[in-house]
Amino acid sequence: MGMLDLFEKYEAGHAYVDLGLSVNWATLNIGQSNIFDFGDRFAWGDNRPHLDNYQHWEDYKFLDPKSHPLFSKYITDPEYGPVDNVTRLEPEDDVATARWGWRWRMPTASEFKELIENCSCKWVFYQKDEYDATDGFLFTSMVKGYEGNSIFLPGCGIVYDHSGDKSQEHYEDKYFYGDCLYWSSDLECGEPSTPDRACMLFADKSPLGECRVRLQQEKRCIVTQIRPVFS
Repeated sequence: MGMLDLFEKYEAGHAYVDLGLSVNWATLNIGQSNIFDFGDRFAWGDNRPHLDNYQHWEDYKFLDPKSHPLFSKYITDPEYGPVDNVTRLEPEDDVATARWGWRWRMPTASEFKELIENCSCKWVFYQKDEYDATDGFLFTSMVKGYEGNSIFLPGCGIVYDHSGDKSQEHYEDKYFYGDCLYWSSDLECGEPSTPDRACMLFADKSPLGECRVRLQQEKRCIVTQIRPVFS
């Protein structure tokens, strides 16, 4: 199945692929019009896009810069604010639901794990023409009856802010890594962490071009891509 053959089924105006898993996966990120776009970037739980830019803590939705590091929501440790023990984004804070409608939402950590465990992963490069090209990771279902059904997650990268890090003076204040990073809707990945971090999918390739994919936790204020799902 080629990349342009994936756009066959639609839900609320957005194309998806059935990989034989517990949820259906959209074929594009939020803000993408085709696979050669980057799409919009969002901090965890923040519906405001920050395209090609990083987000400082002082601009983060659930953080008052005057009270840092105290957060206003999604807190499991009293050192970070009033504990609510809410560890999954509520619909009003889920950018997929806000942008695409109630049927769509951000994937949970367990749904990303299901994707990893039931799909093969391959780094691929697509060349549309001399101006448009993209690389990323093709997840192809290994579920019986759904073999060959795939989603492509472009390696849109992540934006870090090194403006206050003297150890990184040789870098620009903001820059991209060419890896593949996508927010989940979960604060936790099933490992010890602090409430200032949330769970995301991370994929990169080894020097030999092999796909390496895992779940990891990053600071909530980091802006990166969203790939919606619906069940």
